[in-house]
Amino acid sequence: MNNKRAGRLSGLEVLRGLAATSIVIFHLNAIHVHLPSGPASLLVSTLSGAVPLFFALSAFSLLYGYRDRLFDEGSLKRFYLRRVFRILPLFYVMLLIYYARATYYGGYVSKGELLINSLFLFPFFPGKHESLVWAGWSLGVEWCFYILFPVFALISREKLLSIVTFLIMCALSLAATRLVLDIPLEKSFSGMNFPKNLVYFQAGVMTFSLVCQSVASEQRDRILVVIKHKSSALLLLTFLLLISHRFTPFPFIRVILPSELFLAFVCCIWIVIAYLGLPAWVDNVISRSLGKLSYGIYLLHPFVLSILSNSGIYGGIMDKVVDPYLQFWGCALVSIAFTLFFAELAYRLVESPGIRLGEKVISRMSSS
Repeated sequence: MNNKRAGRLSGLEVLRGLAATSIVIFHLNAIHVHLPSGPASLLVSTLSGAVPLFFALSAFSLLYGYRDRLFDEGSLKRFYLRRVFRILPLFYVMLLIYYARATYYGGYVSKGELLINSLFLFPFFPGKHESLVWAGWSLGVEWCFYILFPVFALISREKLLSIVTFLIMCALSLAATRLVLDIPLEKSFSGMNFPKNLVYFQAGVMTFSLVCQSVASEQRDRILVVIKHKSSALLLLTFLLLISHRFTPFPFIRVILPSELFLAFVCCIWIVIAYLGLPAWVDNVISRSLGKLSYGIYLLHPFVLSILSNSGIYGGIMDKVVDPYLQFWGCALVSIAFTLFFAELAYRLVESPGIRLGEKVISRMSSS
């Protein structure tokens, strides 16, 4: 991988790390330590959009890495083997931990539920779609996308087709939400089903098609130069617009511009900015470390937050600190610190060995 390509992928990793950390803060507020109603609470609740950003980043990054070497048997095998050895080891470790925890506290987990979790089939079973592994639902959605990835790679080769598919996926997302609300299913399924989230994957595909795949033109290059030059302002502006759109007192705005479409559009802008080069206040040593550990941060943080809550650590902070905002951000700092510690351990002991093992398997397969 040349330096230019590595640098661009580094920006995408930074964005992924910041998204993972945002989810930690979002879940802390949503489940364990609540901010008072007001601007800070609105801002933190908007961080739920980090998961759709994950999906868009995944599509863009995979296309960037495999754009010219996917459509033969060997390349497809390498693609899926890399996904298997990247995702499965830590997921299976957490699956065993959650199963052991449920058993210890007298919970019942059937063999069938273990099977559908082991095979990432839980998105197809409403009621079990959240996975035994907390926050694992998104990995099931990711695997659905991996299965269809060659199709999306073909779509990315045509700019107009990418745009049309994006609009179709937006309509599908709205239809899926409405359909789930019309039938007696768990409320969470409306946001966690695969059709609902296809628009975000396609946002990444469309961004790749428009920025990387399409033939360079003077007009396009001029637009990219402006985006890079105004990256800091664009990041802040789009985040403020995202908050305003979500909590606008004028519901007709969300009717004219659905939240799925607007969030997907914001994801596109953020990915372009990351691809071109994030501003220095975003891309630094700390954020790059978050990017490296993003998968562990995301998968481990619910378990860490639960331990901190049940052990009384949050309660101790809240007893010693009077101000509710300082209470929350004190708990947030502790949560992030513990999550990073365990994510680093997971990276060294599980993720990294899994990646190396995958590369050995691929190398042997290629030489045979």
